[in-house]
Amino acid sequence: MLRSIGSAELIVLLVLLFGSSIITIVPLCRITERAGYSGWWGLLNLVPFGSLVWAYFLAFTKWPRDSSHG
Repeated sequence: MLRSIGSAELIVLLVLLFGSSIITIVPLCRITERAGYSGWWGLLNLVPFGSLVWAYFLAFTKWPRDSSHG
């Protein structure tokens, strides 16, 4: 049988969701910054399929950091 979720269970789920989001977002923002883009692009990973869009964006665009060295 399904039962409704309690407030303690909801708090635990929200803490786990927030923690896993931070663990994922922080490194992705740093990678984006090192590529020469704004770190805010790493937040795209909060959107469904955003990590796929982010990966293709980084893979197939010319990085600003590459053009500043040549």
